[in-house]
Amino acid sequence: MELHREWNRWKRGNAPWWTEVSKCAPQEAFRDLERALRNWRAGRSRFPRFRKKKLLPDNGARLTGSIHVLPRHIRLPRIGKVRSKEPTEKLLRLLEEGRARNTTL
Repeated sequence: MELHREWNRWKRGNAPWWTEVSKCAPQEAFRDLERALRNWRAGRSRFPRFRKKKLLPDNGARLTGSIHVLPRHIRLPRIGKVRSKEPTEKLLRLLEEGRARNTTL
């Protein structure tokens, strides 16, 4: 958390444009680093080293915030409303009936 606070202090003075570009990327990077250091301290892994995310098989888009399902659309944080290729009516019905899990990331 201290590293994240320091990053926020630095970016306000040196990179004011950063908030327009991305909020999630540095937060996720700090969380990944914290998890790696915690595993290293507990003896579950080696000391973390930098690797390109492109090369990892589980590299996917990470979104923090809530995702809302709408008819034929999905509302994603920081991106907005995106049209779905597949119909979402069945998922909406399952959410209303309580048979599907609606989680916040």
